[in-house]
Amino acid sequence: FTGYEVAPGSDYVIKPKDAKNKPSYSKAALKKLYQPKYDSHVTNSLSIVDESVINYELMAKLLEYITENNEEGAILCFMPGFQEITKLIDELNKNPFFSDSSKVVVYPLHSSLSTAEQTSVFTVPPQGVRKVVVATNI
Repeated sequence: FTGYEVAPGSDYVIKPKDAKNKPSYSKAALKKLYQPKYDSHVTNSLSIVDESVINYELMAKLLEYITENNEEGAILCFMPGFQEITKLIDELNKNPFFSDSSKVVVYPLHSSLSTAEQTSVFTVPPQGVRKVVVATNI
């Protein structure tokens, strides 16, 4: 959907020395499951990705894709903790798309935030503006 591809050698790839994080499926099994529905870059990425590492670049691309291509409504994105919330919001802020408040507004949500900051996530954005809430499940 997004065209994102995990590049060999990137931080998101299983390292050869890390044998415990083997891919869930072989490249051949992934091709059988997903081709021809998905391009080969999808199966290639899935065959090398380290599923234990959060890919913030991919998450930003996916949130942008959802915002631009799906019907209106808020997006709730769960992260494991406050540090991961911050990292994802930092990644979103690198993308000019998420800096355009006429298209999208991003809210962090965590118990360490003030009551006012937590309450702000319930603000209804203007028509045509997508709300993205990046939160923990607590």
